[in-house]
Amino acid sequence: MNYLTKSKFKLGLECPTKLYYVDKAIFPNQKKEDPFLEQLANGGFQVEALARLKYAEGEMIDTRNRFDATNETETLLKNNSAIDL
Repeated sequence: MNYLTKSKFKLGLECPTKLYYVDKAIFPNQKKEDPFLEQLANGGFQVEALARLKYAEGEMIDTRNRFDATNETETLLKNNSAIDL
């Protein structure tokens, strides 16, 4: 028996067709844990950690908004607050 769980309800709101196919064996779930994708995501954190070690005196730009990050970077460069590579 298939139950309408919270996850399935949210999936149905996103796309009713996905809700129809979610438990069908011939359509595997692409959101299952994948060790390769997990390590790929962790790689980004490793790059950040290495950059922080190499440029410890550098300015950290914490925003995830790329436009804000670009503007903040340009401001630091104009103020000579950026470090020399």
